[in-house]
Amino acid sequence: MLNKRHIRALFKLRYRQFRNFLFSNKFKEFLFFLIFVFIATVFWLLNALNYNLEDNVTINVNVKNSPDDIMFITPESQQISVRIRDKGTKLINYIFRVRDMSIDIDFEEIKDKEGKTTLPVSDLLASYGMFPQTTSVIAINPDTLFFEYTNSKAIKLPVRINSAVRPDIYHYIKSVTVQPDSVVVYLPIMNTTPYDYVETLLVPQQTLSDTSTIAVQLKEIPGAKLIPEVVEVSYDVDIYVDKTMSIPVTGINFPTGIELKTFPTRVDVSFQIGSDYLKNIKDGDFSVVVDYNTLDLKSEKANVRLDIIPDDVRNVRLVQPQVDYLLEWNSASAGGESD
Repeated sequence: MLNKRHIRALFKLRYRQFRNFLFSNKFKEFLFFLIFVFIATVFWLLNALNYNLEDNVTINVNVKNSPDDIMFITPESQQISVRIRDKGTKLINYIFRVRDMSIDIDFEEIKDKEGKTTLPVSDLLASYGMFPQTTSVIAINPDTLFFEYTNSKAIKLPVRINSAVRPDIYHYIKSVTVQPDSVVVYLPIMNTTPYDYVETLLVPQQTLSDTSTIAVQLKEIPGAKLIPEVVEVSYDVDIYVDKTMSIPVTGINFPTGIELKTFPTRVDVSFQIGSDYLKNIKDGDFSVVVDYNTLDLKSEKANVRLDIIPDDVRNVRLVQPQVDYLLEWNSASAGGESD
């Protein structure tokens, strides 16, 4: 293991070797080589900058001094991309002044009774003197700026969901919610169409097996500003579970004085229900009956059917579709009727 003396000696040795290298002829030759490369690069760059070159410049166009009651439908600040040609020395100036490449337009210059204004970009560049005469403009994108605004009062409209989302066969969608459930809308100045709601774009078709939240763009209203433009649609997904319950059998449409007795008195009903609803389901939510109008009096068996089924269940099935039965004549009821 190295001790402090050995470490100190090793450090001195490396320091001496490095110092000798700095004062050696090889290092001097290497240093001269780097200097010549640097000088050659500078001369090459200066020579290249004397030729005409092309470059893209981005210019920000901003509308200033707009009244407080004005809401812009289109962006209040827009960008244009300009491809220019000039000597390299001139193009370097644009690179260093990139933050200053902007045009501020007073609101009065775009004011219009319908709230719509188009500005040719070439005229805009010329009127604001963005480039000297030596600079050639090769291409402009876009070639026209469009500004639209409104001074109409904001209205609040509910959001309607347009969805193709479905659950898989083992699940169901318990509820669908949207957040926010309403949006602020600024309609165009000349708008005459009433709107009752704002609709989302179609939520793409997909099969869900778990609770999910999806960001969805709102469908545009021509010439209107929506705040916000994107909402979140949440699907509360629950799983189906199998359940069997014993339900009492009752008779319907039987004449007065005839009583029905079945064996067994209850039959099993199997079904599927969402796990969240399982604790609330009761046998009284079902009704299993024997209908006198369909009863075959010559048979010892009576067909049973489901008369009432809750809304929250599916795949409902009678485990025992028939029961033994006996009809009894209730003389007391018959006498009461005859009286």
